Amino acid sequence: MEFSKEKPPIYEQCAEQFGVKWKDRVIFTYGDTIHCKVKVKPQKIAHEKTHIKQQLEYGVEEWWRMYFFDSNFRLEQEVEAYKEEILWIRENIWNMKDRKARIEKVTRDLCSPMYGNIVNYKKAFKLLGLNK
Repeated sequence: MEFSKEKPPIYEQCAEQFGVKWKDRVIFTYGDTIHCKVKVKPQKIAHEKTHIKQQLEYGVEEWWRMYFFDSNFRLEQEVEAYKEEILWIRENIWNMKDRKARIEKVTRDLCSPMYGNIVNYKKAFKLLGLNK
């Protein structure tokens, strides 16, 4: 796993399709490299490691092609990654108020325009296994 403060090769397409902006500290994984203009926190590294594994399985270019053009695939991939992020939160954040706030943010992020508004909050909550 590598880290880069440079924009990834797919940045322009992400910006055009999802309206993301590099200045907003968005994180991208391209192959085995995590791209972000600032230091990536461990919680997010857990998420991005999942994308590294996914891209290894499908091939980087194929994964990104499906990610851009298949919203069901995008949702499936992000749910898997966010579940890993939630697992990291549960294993490492002991303050219950902080833990709850982080998990709430994860759920809101999955519902955001950053992913093309692929799911509403209620469904995201359920898909992330938070309705237990």
